[in-house]
Amino acid sequence: MPAGITVKEEIVEYFAECLNKFVVDGLLSEEFSVSTGDAGNIKLKGKIIDNKPWFHSTSLTKSLGLSNSSQAVKTFCSEDEFTILKSGLKGRSTIYVSLNGAAKIIAKTQTVEASDFRNQLFVKLINSCYPS
Repeated sequence: MPAGITVKEEIVEYFAECLNKFVVDGLLSEEFSVSTGDAGNIKLKGKIIDNKPWFHSTSLTKSLGLSNSSQAVKTFCSEDEFTILKSGLKGRSTIYVSLNGAAKIIAKTQTVEASDFRNQLFVKLINSCYPS
């Protein structure tokens, strides 16, 4: 690991790369849902905006055991890592977070669910760096 990079930053980068692969491989449609399965069973819903994945903040934060989505976004994401879209007949506002925003929320959330996810992700990261 390069000097000055923490394990959390490494995990954020790895997670962002994994999610970006879905986009590059064309596996994400305009509206998508991704389940990580064994990696903490995180379920992500989102949209493709400007050819990049943006994740529905409520589905992400609920999967991580957080009850206040907007607070998590405010705490962990910079202004360019989230967007608010109005949808439906009632014009409800929905917060979407970018790839890096989602990765930051996962890396910095201190819940059992987030910890389980990070542990699984860390094992996959180590195994990809040092295959047996």
